[in-house]
Amino acid sequence: MKRKKISVIFFDFDGTIADTMKKAIEIYNQLALKNNFNLVDEYNLPELRNNKPLDILKKLRIPLCKLPFVANKIRKKIKSSLGEISTFDGITDVLIKLKQMQYKIGIISTNNINN
Repeated sequence: MKRKKISVIFFDFDGTIADTMKKAIEIYNQLALKNNFNLVDEYNLPELRNNKPLDILKKLRIPLCKLPFVANKIRKKIKSSLGEISTFDGITDVLIKLKQMQYKIGIISTNNINN
């Protein structure tokens, strides 16, 4: 059986190419202060990542009915802060090298295409 050569490599934008997590946490914490939610910091972030979504909401004291508001606010603020978000160190070199090796590069994201 003949194997097909890989010709396209896809990357996720948020968290793989762009370091959006820091900005998202900063924006979330601003909302948390205004809405009496628990803050996220470098110490509780790993613990939160290992929880189910509903458990995260409970730990952060975010009522389920406020989740769409919080998510929408964070998304809008990230969009307006794109100039402040950097790529991860070395990712540009990786993408250039892959392109030189004749790979097609794709970016997958739930982010807005304009972002």
